[in-house]
Amino acid sequence: MDERRFGGFSRELPSPDELFHADEWEEQEQSRKRIEVPVQKEEKKPEEQPQQEKAEEDIQVQEEIDSDKEQAPPEEPAPKRKKSKLFSAGFIIGLLVLALIITNLSLFHVHLFCMMSESMGDAVPKGSIIISYEAPAEKLMTGDVITYRNRDGLLITHEIVSVISNYDGNGGYAFRTKGAANESEDEEAVTYGMVEGKALFYIPYIGKPFVK
Repeated sequence: MDERRFGGFSRELPSPDELFHADEWEEQEQSRKRIEVPVQKEEKKPEEQPQQEKAEEDIQVQEEIDSDKEQAPPEEPAPKRKKSKLFSAGFIIGLLVLALIITNLSLFHVHLFCMMSESMGDAVPKGSIIISYEAPAEKLMTGDVITYRNRDGLLITHEIVSVISNYDGNGGYAFRTKGAANESEDEEAVTYGMVEGKALFYIPYIGKPFVK
């Protein structure tokens, strides 16, 4: 290989053999490039692209829903215990008020009686609670249901079938009574002093646990 100087430095020139081999290598490289067939990249089918995009959109929507659920504060359970406590307190207060009213009904001339027999049939069933009030003698008339205390001290609730005015010759009233389910009238006449009250209304059967 020759060595020549250029501008103060030397450079080695390739020999003819090296130049020959270089030309040969270049020809081989060019022939190889002509033989190689470029590999075509597989293109995605146009039908698959919309499905992939749809799947990506579904994933994104699901992620947004999950994030909203995580951000939303948990719902607090309803205070059931507070409601039950308030209900129980109100119920107890109501019972106390009712008991207070019942025990002081006599102040308002109102009385409660329990029907102990079946003498009134379906008109006043056995076990009914009768609410009565003290009515004046002149206000009592045929068809009224009264509760009176007989000579033996028993309370009886029967219907007035007749009114006797001037029973004692002094203008006093007396009444003939009969049970709605009985065939005959009561033996004794009921004077106004024996009357405990006139039935205002009754509540059927609630007193049955207290009746034998």
